[in-house]
Amino acid sequence: MDDVIVDLVPAWIKRYNEIYNDNLTNEQIAGWNMVDYVKPECGLKIFDILAEPGFIYGLNPVEGAIESVNHLVELIGIEKVFIVSAAFSQSMREKSLWIEKYLPVLKDNVIFAKKKGALYAPGSFLIDDGVHNIIDFNKAGGSGYIFDTPHNQEETFPEIKDCYRYKGWNDLMSSFEKYAEYINRTSRRIN
Repeated sequence: MDDVIVDLVPAWIKRYNEIYNDNLTNEQIAGWNMVDYVKPECGLKIFDILAEPGFIYGLNPVEGAIESVNHLVELIGIEKVFIVSAAFSQSMREKSLWIEKYLPVLKDNVIFAKKKGALYAPGSFLIDDGVHNIIDFNKAGGSGYIFDTPHNQEETFPEIKDCYRYKGWNDLMSSFEKYAEYINRTSRRIN
């Protein structure tokens, strides 16, 4: 969900910059651990921003995400599309409300799970910005689609089979439309 459907990191950085009077940019985040990129006085407090009331709910969709996910539901069926997201108690509620606002058709197809590989089912696939999630999912037998973001640019995945990197929803949906029939037979989950 985060940085695949919901534009999290740019808003997170903006809020961090407001609090800590910094000039950090999305392009400077070249890895998964935000603590590595913030001022020392912030450190682990960077995660407190995610718990601010209204922060998650107020995030914008990733460009093209809403239209693409709705189209994906049309292509392969609502019973095969799930939103899977890691979350803590405050963010679960806000993520659920966000989905109701932007993707109401999927409000009952939400799974909160940190270990996304555990959700593998035969023929399923996972769209995620976290290479570690794709690796776990692939080890379980699933196919993965890396959603390209600045924070995963330096991550490679030579040990993963059936994994592809996409530069955005237009790129991803172009591929999905070519293989819609295959997806109809084999798909199950989306992040």
